Amino acid sequence: MKVCAYIMTYDTGLAPNPFHGICTLAVCTPNHVSRNINSGDYIIGVAGVELCGKLTPPSDPWRLIYAMKVDRRIMLDEYYNSEDYKLKIPKPRGSRIEMCGDNFYKLSNGKLTHTGESTEHNWEDVMVRDCHGNQVFIANTFNYFGSAAPKITSNQQWGSKLIKQLTKRSVNITYILGGKCSDPWTEKEDLREFLIFLDENTIDHIPDPIDFNHWKSEPDKKSSCAGCS
Repeated sequence: MKVCAYIMTYDTGLAPNPFHGICTLAVCTPNHVSRNINSGDYIIGVAGVELCGKLTPPSDPWRLIYAMKVDRRIMLDEYYNSEDYKLKIPKPRGSRIEMCGDNFYKLSNGKLTHTGESTEHNWEDVMVRDCHGNQVFIANTFNYFGSAAPKITSNQQWGSKLIKQLTKRSVNITYILGGKCSDPWTEKEDLREFLIFLDENTIDHIPDPIDFNHWKSEPDKKSSCAGCS
């Protein structure tokens, strides 16, 4: 098992997309890099200084935005064409949940192209990074905290090691367990404590993302977190 973590700059509901009972990660940092993340591995998104400053009241870092236990990793075109993920295709004039869908790349004449169904990631350099990664991480078991992100403290060993590693490597995604790391988690102790932390902070709905006002639409009703751990 591997655990990878990274610092999030934005939390709009696009990456990750925690809606419709499943958490998906199709664009942005983890999609772009060649980390060997497979079924059973965890991806953790942590709020850094900028995101924490947007919380009410503003707080010091570090806070956990989400954690997903990967079930599948598929390519962008398969994601777009699968009936299972049609709700993830964005609707530009829909609700905010519908607007922030992350499913908008497909093969056209043998080349991955933006479908135009989203106003996001339609710049050439961003599309190149997304399509170069060409992978979508899918999780039925996940915790998404968004604007209700709990604080990660150094009081516990897993939190202290996570903060230390992300401070050293503030850009890109880094291994916390199961890969090269200067101060890795020990599976039996740190992972167990981390999973307890997730369980203790679980809430009964999907909170709004911190940057949800990025989408210019009417507020959505609170969505069920069916399928969340």
